[in-house]
Amino acid sequence: MAKLKYIKGDATDPIGTGPIFIPHVCNDIGAFGAGFAKALAIKWPCVKQAYINEEYWALGTNIYVKATDDITICHMIAQHGLINRNNPHPLKYLSLTSCMKKVGMKVSGVDGSIHTCKFGAGLAGGSWGAIEQLIKEIWVSEGIDVTIYELQ
Repeated sequence: MAKLKYIKGDATDPIGTGPIFIPHVCNDIGAFGAGFAKALAIKWPCVKQAYINEEYWALGTNIYVKATDDITICHMIAQHGLINRNNPHPLKYLSLTSCMKKVGMKVSGVDGSIHTCKFGAGLAGGSWGAIEQLIKEIWVSEGIDVTIYELQ
């Protein structure tokens, strides 16, 4: 039975074996340099380059980047614009749901696991409670182990 667990640590340094997928939320305007995306770009510059090289960032689509032989970063395009006074909640839940289902199919196809941060709840302005429920419904219920890393 798959499980969702929380650990203290850094999601850019996942603990596990086998295929590991690190999904996170990205915006649809090509901005990549803050929050968890910045940490990924520092650790694996190819991750930022793959995102920037896209010509169009459509909501509900994913960009997959091999960071190492065992680690794949999943850019989930589920944020419309950037958070600001006029756009306090740029996370789009329908797009996020679509992205997460696609990630789930990829992970299940190679018997992998998901390791990530509390994506979508920071600079995307989403509710972690709602996102955690999606994780349980879309990934955990389908047999995928999910580890959420919380920085100390």
